Amino acid sequence: MHGWTETAQQLSGFAAKGEWAEMPMLITDEMLNEFCLVTTQENLAADLKKRYAGIADRLTLYTPFIPKEKDDWWRALAKAFE
Repeated sequence: MHGWTETAQQLSGFAAKGEWAEMPMLITDEMLNEFCLVTTQENLAADLKKRYAGIADRLTLYTPFIPKEKDDWWRALAKAFE
């Protein structure tokens, strides 16, 4: 679909051999941006809304949550989606 068939085959081969350290070298910024939202904390809510408007009704963030560490930021992020 994206024209990355050769890269996908190489990644699959590395995974099959457990050669995980070799895999990141094959991932380009273009690939990363296709599958991930790369943004700043300040722009996260706006960029999530822009990227997923009309196609997602819930999202999961893969970022460490440590109680009391960034409570104000988490509150502001949640409020942005009210």
